[in-house]
Amino acid sequence: MFPERKIDMRSRLRSLIAAAVAAAALLYGGHTSARQHDGLGVKRSAASRWYTFTGPEGDFRVDLPGRPLRGEDAPGPVTTLRSFELTTDDGMMFTILLQDAGGDPRSRENNVLLPDFERLTIEQARAEGREVVQTRRLGRSSWELELRWREPAKGARLNAIIRQTLRRGRLYHLGCASVVDGKDVNRAVCNRFFRSLRFTR
Repeated sequence: MFPERKIDMRSRLRSLIAAAVAAAALLYGGHTSARQHDGLGVKRSAASRWYTFTGPEGDFRVDLPGRPLRGEDAPGPVTTLRSFELTTDDGMMFTILLQDAGGDPRSRENNVLLPDFERLTIEQARAEGREVVQTRRLGRSSWELELRWREPAKGARLNAIIRQTLRRGRLYHLGCASVVDGKDVNRAVCNRFFRSLRFTR
């Protein structure tokens, strides 16, 4: 019985990773440029006054330099992958993706990243044509990944730092990207975004 459960969790984890990476690719890709100038979800700059965003179920809060908009839902292995996004006029993009794994929220598997999590995520990112710059394990349930890649439609060179945390069966994916061709992210701004994440229940 235990081996079957382990295989099921790995399968679910792989699906979770694939869905999160695919959704992030869409957010940071060509769709970003179209949204950047429509006046929605755009704040003057990443140094502007920051806004505290509360998750739809009230389970977390995070600070961004403006109010994010709800993005398009994407299908997930268990539940719909929900996204929220904000692009500043100086070319910084902030994303929040929420992906539920299902199962008992109190179980170890739903609160601790499996040993294969980093490897599977790196493999998925490389399969999507992204260069993995660096990775960093932050604890039993959280890690960080920096990526560079070329956006297929226009060939722009993009850079992003992603922090993922698994808690109570939900994968919290925070992304901080530069959507300006050849310009790296502002690391101080990204760190402020990441460090502001706090769980309220």
